Amino acid sequence: MLRSVLMCFVLVILSLVSAVQSQKAAVEVNVLPARPLIEHRGSVRFLNFDFLLKNNGTAELHLNRIQISVYDKSGKLAWQRELDENGHPSGMSTVEEPDIKPAGALAIFNPFFQFDPELPLATMVYKFFFNAPGYETATPLDYQS
Repeated sequence: MLRSVLMCFVLVILSLVSAVQSQKAAVEVNVLPARPLIEHRGSVRFLNFDFLLKNNGTAELHLNRIQISVYDKSGKLAWQRELDENGHPSGMSTVEEPDIKPAGALAIFNPFFQFDPELPLATMVYKFFFNAPGYETATPLDYQS
């Protein structure tokens, strides 16, 4: 069971990396180690691995959000979380330097590493969102007092 979950996870990550590389996307995502480890401590599972994001583009990129989606064996979304720049300090403050220069790289520890036993880990999809450094969004407020 554990081996099949791990293999499914690795295949998803490798297919994402392969798709990114075949499209010559600006960002290449690698998982380190290539075969992630699942540790069991009591009933809790810990996934220990890092991501290496390489900027293959010509512009500097700013990582502003990381999202994980976990699916069960039938493909149904079972759990989804994200880290973003909202709040103070934001969840993204765990990433020391979120800007990636052209031809540069950024190593990130997996921020979603702890899972309870009832959560199925059949397929896990990580997404990384970028924008230009210094980019800020305005949030218009429409309210009545």
